[in-house]
Amino acid sequence: MLPTLTFGALYCFFVIGHDRRKILHYNVTRQPNALWIVLQLREAWGYDKPHRYLIFDRDTKFSADVVSFVKQHGAEPVRMAFRSPWQNGVAERWVGSVRRELLDHVIVLNQRHLSCDAGARPASSAEDGSQKPPCDPNRTQSIGSGTIDAAASAAPEA
Repeated sequence: MLPTLTFGALYCFFVIGHDRRKILHYNVTRQPNALWIVLQLREAWGYDKPHRYLIFDRDTKFSADVVSFVKQHGAEPVRMAFRSPWQNGVAERWVGSVRRELLDHVIVLNQRHLSCDAGARPASSAEDGSQKPPCDPNRTQSIGSGTIDAAASAAPEA
């Protein structure tokens, strides 16, 4: 949860590939629910090979609908233990990095503002000097493919 300038709350959903600790997908919303999470997982997974595990915390938004979607796509849903952030260190480290490197220096105005700031250009375009792509608030952010983690995470295929 992230407070905004107008005292609203924004929630970020992200998917991390554990094999390379790469952010594969993220999106921001004011009102997350199970349907929205299922849609985000569908966008993150696309038509890639099924992932072996999806690790997520104990938030009630990861309801039976989310669990059944994950099982239908061939992954095993794994819940973290209560108050055990060390069980998903990759996701916790990314959240800490985003807070320190971005959110400590920016006052978020609204959902569009956060989506645009978090959607900075990829490292390859930063190196070649090209400009940041225009921000489209209706576009979700999907990046690459691979094994995933979603405020939750998936372990690579063994």
